[in-house]
Amino acid sequence: MDEINPGFGYCELIDKSLPFDHPFFLFTFEMRQAMADLAQAVSTGISSQQVREIVEMLDTLWEGLKDPDVRLPDAQRKSLNHEKEVWLDVKEKVMEGNTRASSLLSASTHMMRAVMYLKRLREDEEFRDVVSDYTVRYLHQLSLRTYREAMGHVLL
Repeated sequence: MDEINPGFGYCELIDKSLPFDHPFFLFTFEMRQAMADLAQAVSTGISSQQVREIVEMLDTLWEGLKDPDVRLPDAQRKSLNHEKEVWLDVKEKVMEGNTRASSLLSASTHMMRAVMYLKRLREDEEFRDVVSDYTVRYLHQLSLRTYREAMGHVLL
């Protein structure tokens, strides 16, 4: 019988048990939270098609860690290439009590944290060949897209 070791989990990417505070699991937890926040945004029923597209792209990038042949469709990839970092004042959205905007802002933040953990994973010899520049780049771009969607300032 396998012994259960609290505080450790199995990482299928490298077929190894790792502590839950390892960047792999921290990345995973951030991605789960981003997905949950996106689900909350979809539940508002406001512009849910745009949010569903973000969910699809996030899921594709996450799957791309397990299978390097999984890529974003060209149209989505090209649209993300145009995202740039911009600071927009969130105070107005927060003061409105806008649930959709708040959920998207939170999802964007969790995606950005996930990017940071991916970068830390790239420094780990066991993950160096697993985490691609592609995944890091497009997850960062998707975070920016999500932020703009939250603010209602999406570039077309």
